[in-house]
Parts: sequence; C-alpha cells; structure tokens
Amino acid sequence: MSRFKLSFFKSGIVLIFILLQGSVYSQDDTFNIHTNYPAVIDSIEIEGNSVTEPYIILREVTFSINDTITRKVADYNRERIYSLGIFTHVDLFLKEAGDITILLIKVEESWYIWPIPFADLKEGDWNKLSYGFDVLIKNFRGRNENLGFRFALGYDPEFLVYYQVPYVWEEGKISIEFSSYYGTIMNKSRIAKSIYGKDFEQTHINNYVGFGRRFDLYNRLLLYFGFLYVETPEYFPGISASGQRIDKSGFIGLKYTFDSRDLAQFPLNGRFFSVDYQLKGVAKEDISYNVISADYKEYREIYSDFSAKWRLATRHTFGVAIPYYEHSFIGYGEKVRGHHNDRREGNSTIMTSLELRYPVIKEWNLSFDLPIIPKELLTYRIGFYPHIFIDAGATHFRNQTLGIDDFKFGFGVGFTVLVLPYNIGRMEVAFNEKFNSEIIFALGISF
Repeated sequence: MSRFKLSFFKSGIVLIFILLQGSVYSQDDTFNIHTNYPAVIDSIEIEGNSVTEPYIILREVTFSINDTITRKVADYNRERIYSLGIFTHVDLFLKEAGDITILLIKVEESWYIWPIPFADLKEGDWNKLSYGFDVLIKNFRGRNENLGFRFALGYDPEFLVYYQVPYVWEEGKISIEFSSYYGTIMNKSRIAKSIYGKDFEQTHINNYVGFGRRFDLYNRLLLYFGFLYVETPEYFPGISASGQRIDKSGFIGLKYTFDSRDLAQFPLNGRFFSVDYQLKGVAKEDISYNVISADYKEYREIYSDFSAKWRLATRHTFGVAIPYYEHSFIGYGEKVRGHHNDRREGNSTIMTSLELRYPVIKEWNLSFDLPIIPKELLTYRIGFYPHIFIDAGATHFRNQTLGIDDFKFGFGVGFTVLVLPYNIGRMEVAFNEKFNSEIIFALGISF
C-alpha cells in the first residue's frame, strides 16, 4: 500500500522562516497547565477548534466527565491530541466556576491545505532524483479526513491519490480508506538484475480499499482488498508469480494494530505493535503466495528526561512462487545505520534497534507574526534531541539457516530536530563493524 507523504520542500520553507525571522519570534505562554491536580472533572470545554469538530478531539482522550484526572494523565492526553497532526498548540488546564471544575482543552489549528512542489532523492542518490507536485488536504471537513494527490516525474515516476476517513460510521467506529497508485519503478532485486543483465523498470498499478474497526483507544483492526498489476519488459523465470511477463492478481489482507504512544510523531512513552497478513493471488489459479510482517516498538522514560526506545521487526514471504519484486529488502525502506546504502534481499528480514535520547530543547513553542502569510504556517513546536543508537538487520532465503554472521551491525550518534506539526529531520554519524563511517541526513524519526 502506497502512502502519501509530505516532501522535504515544506520542511525547508519552515526552517527558512525560523532561520531568517528568528529575531521576531514570540513564545506563547498562554497554554500553561494550571496546578490543582488531581481533580474530579465536572465539565469539559474545547477552545480554538474553528474547523475541527469537537468529537475528533474527545474520542482521543482517556478520561470523561466525573473522572479524576492527574497531572500525568493530563500531559499524556495533551500529547494524544497533538498526535492527530492538525494542531500547532495543544494544552489542558483546569478552571473553577463556583463549585464546578472545568477541564479546558485549548488548541490552535494548523494549516490544512498543502499544494507543494517537491524534489526527492531516492536512496540518497542525486542520479535518482524524483520531482513533482504534492497536494494534501488535512482535516477535510473538520473530521480529520485526509485527501492527497502526488504527481512525480524523473526517477520512479508515479501518480497517487489517497483518501482516508477515520470514522465513516461514528457509532460503529468504522473507518474507510482507499488509494490508487500508478508508477514506473526501478527493479530493486539484484538477483533479477543479474539474470536480466542490466537495470530495468517495471510498471506497477495498485488499487486498494480498506475497512477498519477501532475497538477502543488503542486497538484497531483493518480488513483490506486490492488489485495489483506488475508488468516487466521481458519474461524470465522468477520475475513474476504467474510465469508470464505480466502479473495480474487480487489480494486480501488483515492488519491488527495496538498503539498506546503518547505523541505519535515523536513518542517518549508507550508501545506500538502491528501484524499484517496478505494473501496474494485471490481468484487467480496461477498466483498464490503470502506476505506477513510484524513490528514492535516500545518507548520509555528511564531517568529524569533520559528516554529509550527499542524495536524488533520482521517481514516474511512464503508460498508457491514468490516474484523478485516481492522479496524482503534492507537498504531501501528498512535501513541499518552504518550500512545505509548496503542493499540486501531475501524471503525474510529481521530488524532491531535501540536508541537513547536526551532533550536539549524538549519543547519550545515558536510563533512568528509576518504580513500576508497565515498565522497557522508560522507557529511551530520545536524540539532538539541528541541520541545514540545501535542497529542490526539481516535477510535470508527460506532454504538458508540464519546465523549471527548474517546480521549487519551499526552504531553511532546524532540529533533529531522537531518542527511540529509539519516535519522532523535527523542528522547522524554512523559506523559499521569495521568502524567505517557515514553521515546520514533524513526526514522523520528513525522508528
């Protein structure tokens, strides 16, 4: 399933404003959380949501009227509301009205429409430059619906449209999402390249629709269906599942997710677990194989502001005939820092990481006041977190035995810069087992 993502062009605009206009910032201190915790909540009020429907906020919190709320619970729920990604400021504080205790949720909404040109270096290679135009409409109709388009030229040209409705049926907590993708993708399999004799491209079409059920704040189940079309210039054994130059097949999948993270964009506490199973070749006698993946992440504060996070993830393909394009890879989406550009493939991957962090700037609410430019584009939550890390990863085929020597290891230091709710950037210096170094620039958190 393809996912629409914001380009680094937008982050560049944000950072330029910060660098050029830093002398005119004003730190907003109107969101201080008042004391008097714990307290019994008699009423809940929301301010600042000029577009967002109140229930979008209330369905994310762990408390309700007549509950007792502590400062720790208030802080946790503040981050959960911020995780929606549609606010530049969120805060909770108590106020008294006679004998009534009111919990006030105060928000400032972010900019929702992003028509942005982008340039993307695939795999960090200037010879693999993709460029085009993104349009993202967040919080569509004030219901946290996302509508996105992408048109890209250059390396791996593509077109993508994506729409997500968190609750198409509010009472039943049923969500729906769909995407339609068309692209020309460079082959990633080194085995396929060695057989074909040179690099080659494949045409991919992927149409997808999913129906989700949210059981409670943390547990979700998604049932999805789709159609996959993959066309290769010439047929050779292993390039397809059907034994033809073109694969056409339906697929069905089931995905379970548990997510108790505080701030989804940059968690400090909580757990995330997902397991995803896909059956490829629905209604096709000549195609039949399976893909299963699992991902576990945990985030914990260790002492004072020191925090740790760790991860264990795997992806496995099995079945009658698994095409090269469905192999599990390291060096593309999944990377071992220290072996950032080391491409490996197999039927299965195993990835694990550990990271320790400490905030130099934990949270700095930064706001600019410039003519013409909307206020929503000039309000940010800034953070700066140095970290140390260690990664390990391995691939293997089903007829091979996996041993410790199959793993690649990397370690290093770096820092993460948060410019929320818009983007996150990282710079890291990583080393492999032989202490060879590399410098990594990337958007988004490591995991």
